[in-house]
Amino acid sequence: MVCDKIPMDVDDCSPNPPPRKRQRQDPDSSNKSLLPQKEPRLFVPFRALGLITNYVPFVLQSRTYKGASEAPRLHILTCLGRAWALWEGGKMTLLFVGPDAPEQISNLAMDGDAVWAAAGPHALKYIRGKEVLRVTNPLGTALSFITIFGSQLLALTEDGSRMLLWNTEDGNLDATIEFEAGFTATLILHPVTYLNKVLVSSSEGSTQLWNVRSQTCIHKFPLHRLQSIPEAIQAGSVDPSCAITSMVQSPAVDVVGIGFASGEISVYDVRADERLMRMFMDGGGIRALGFRSDGHPVLASASSAGHLALWDLNSGGRLLHMI
Repeated sequence: MVCDKIPMDVDDCSPNPPPRKRQRQDPDSSNKSLLPQKEPRLFVPFRALGLITNYVPFVLQSRTYKGASEAPRLHILTCLGRAWALWEGGKMTLLFVGPDAPEQISNLAMDGDAVWAAAGPHALKYIRGKEVLRVTNPLGTALSFITIFGSQLLALTEDGSRMLLWNTEDGNLDATIEFEAGFTATLILHPVTYLNKVLVSSSEGSTQLWNVRSQTCIHKFPLHRLQSIPEAIQAGSVDPSCAITSMVQSPAVDVVGIGFASGEISVYDVRADERLMRMFMDGGGIRALGFRSDGHPVLASASSAGHLALWDLNSGGRLLHMI
């Protein structure tokens, strides 16, 4: 048999064709493909808190000791429904888990080594995971918000009509403050350097400054000074989007951040009774606010839609990033 003379790299008709040469591979390129790719470490997941917490906002505590050379110790307090969990913020080590409360926990607070939890009409104090004190609303209604103010525990009733003040040591009820009609209290904030005074926000969008020692209202901040509202609402109608959903102290004295259910954010000077700047987040109401405390004038905000925004306060509230 005669083979056609066709130029080929290998003669298929020969009885012992020469072996094919393997293509040379660069060993470095194969090793590079097996090596893990370097990714930015910013916003890398570490532990999923969503598996061990619910909708109740967690509490972040930063503690420093006199003469300590180490960084501040961070503690994170999360709600587990009728119980709570305390975590060490550095490595997310579980420290304590509290016993079940009589009812679902609605709010949490920390006072040094003590953990406070509002559950139904009760406010319970725990130390190292054990209940040591319990105070109860004499009216029998549930408590919606609690905060520590010096040696007192301040609490708001669920209907927003009263603020209760208990002594954190012996549990005695020191005072009861009743708000006027048309003011449904939602949050309490202590402005820095304001002695015996707290800001109380409402679901109607207004805010009041109270002296808790004399139990008097010092000043009222109306809705139209805190946010931009339509004329129809100014005439007297109530709009749920006007409700204040977040308040936070800024690094500057007299200045606070206020978030609304409409998605609007106001940076407000309490002493001057003046709004310094206004921002707006689309897609949902404001759930949380936080100012940077390292010298950078940046405000972070979180919305009910799950978005995070960073605002440059030196540029009049210009949006820097949206996550």
